[in-house]
Amino acid sequence: MWGIPHIRAAAALDHFTCRSDRGDDQGVVTVPGACGYVYTHSLSVDCELAGLRAKCVVADNSGALIATIIDVMGRPAKALGKIGDEVTVVVERAKPIAVLPKDSPAHVVNAQTQKVRRGDVKRAVIVRTRKPIQRPDGRSIRFDDNACVLLNQKGDMIGTRVTGIVAAELRRSGRWGKVMSLSPKVI
Repeated sequence: MWGIPHIRAAAALDHFTCRSDRGDDQGVVTVPGACGYVYTHSLSVDCELAGLRAKCVVADNSGALIATIIDVMGRPAKALGKIGDEVTVVVERAKPIAVLPKDSPAHVVNAQTQKVRRGDVKRAVIVRTRKPIQRPDGRSIRFDDNACVLLNQKGDMIGTRVTGIVAAELRRSGRWGKVMSLSPKVI
């Protein structure tokens, strides 16, 4: 069956199901455990913490749409990032910048709103991850996507707004108070 010993042992049970959040019944194996607990093992890597080459939605108005993580700051090579970690990202997709005549007033407005372009290497802070987070009170929270907010070299936000919700775990690090205050909701 599978090469994972505890999954192979669970396959011998009568009660065995496969389910996935994507709806294709291939991603997560769920087996009944002792005392009524359910043991879940992930067979895919799309639910991991934000690691190298992970795609992130940019959750601010800096002009970037999608970014790829290339480094987790302050951790060893190939380390996984969690909420509140500072990472280095490459902007994969950005809003297009319109080419307007230099003397038009719209040119000045467009140049001020578009702060990043495709291919720019920037710093960012992770504000949401797909990996479930265990809270001290026993609750577990999971977001639909990985998301980050772009930063400049000083560590200040590039954008002036944060779109979407952010996790309350940003409060623990103490550095990202401005990100939390600009977000519409903190969960």
